[in-house]
Amino acid sequence: MGLGKPLMVGIGISLLSACASNEPYYGHMSTASDYKTTTSVYDILVNYGKYNAYTVPKVDRERHQRCIYFALDTLNSGESCKWFGRKARGEVFVAYIDPNSCTTLYTTIWNKNKSKNFKDRACLQNNKWKFFPN
Repeated sequence: MGLGKPLMVGIGISLLSACASNEPYYGHMSTASDYKTTTSVYDILVNYGKYNAYTVPKVDRERHQRCIYFALDTLNSGESCKWFGRKARGEVFVAYIDPNSCTTLYTTIWNKNKSKNFKDRACLQNNKWKFFPN
């Protein structure tokens, strides 16, 4: 009983530290949904397993990243970039380009019969794209 809480904290910290590693744009990406509310170590492990089961393969995440930067560098509002990978596919839609060199993108990823939608905002600063939370 006394071991449960420290173990949950330890697992949580190790999972968070993996997310904080130096990954490209999205890093790891999953189309999993319907996660359990975490009230125990079991719930954390179930959620972790679900996330991993629907993780988009690295080669497909790289395709997605290339599409993101292609959209930012070359597309106009209303245009989209589609990519098709080994196990996943996606589309990046340029929703809006504002006058201060910021772009709003909508992305859909399909993987293992599940989809996930993302909204991104990126601004060109010092000739590099910087992403901001929405």
